[in-house]
Amino acid sequence: MNLTASLKIEFSEFLVASTANTNTPKAGELARKFRSRIVSYGEVNPEELLANPLNWRIHPTSQQEGLEHVLTEVGWVDDVIVNKETGFVVDGHLRVSLALRNEEPLVPVKYVELTPEEEILVLATLDPLAAMAATDVKILGDLLRDMGSHDGAIGDLLNDLRDSIEVELFVPPTLDAVNKRYNGAADIAPKLIVDLDTETFELFYDLLEALDETNFAEGLKKIFSVAAGVLLKHGSK
Repeated sequence: MNLTASLKIEFSEFLVASTANTNTPKAGELARKFRSRIVSYGEVNPEELLANPLNWRIHPTSQQEGLEHVLTEVGWVDDVIVNKETGFVVDGHLRVSLALRNEEPLVPVKYVELTPEEEILVLATLDPLAAMAATDVKILGDLLRDMGSHDGAIGDLLNDLRDSIEVELFVPPTLDAVNKRYNGAADIAPKLIVDLDTETFELFYDLLEALDETNFAEGLKKIFSVAAGVLLKHGSK
């Protein structure tokens, strides 16, 4: 083997050795910013699960009844989270409580490995961060309309959501729309435009916007009654 060939071989071996211990990801591996702290899954007797002494969440009766209804009708769709390092539940205390109340033999559990400090951070922020999400009322309204009727606490919850969505989506009608929809009740509306001063007319519109849609017709009649009184007071006919 000549000198050139020997040098090529030695140089190639040197390159392989010098790069063998670098932190370059192997083929198929990607650098991860978010570590997975999930280590295993299982099904566990709820009597074996330890409530976290730092759990700050209080579950009112309506929430308990609503979740129990969903668990009974649908079943488990999420795991209880348990920190394998401390043995404490991190998320899912109410589900564990309902499982015990209903004598469920097993609950699905997702095990994570967290330090005690990390456990406190997750315990303190998991629900509040979820609660920060905004609501697309249009999509939620469509979702609720596609659902069937339900009884008990879950029915009350869904009805409350529907009511709040209707209020969010409610757009005050124009005076022309009022005239078309409420013949007789709104026949004074055109006269309001002519006879009421700007400040009073703006007040009239503020009252329109504040109306509750569920009692819209009745509220509208009261507003027009007040408007008629204003007109009479100012000598309009």
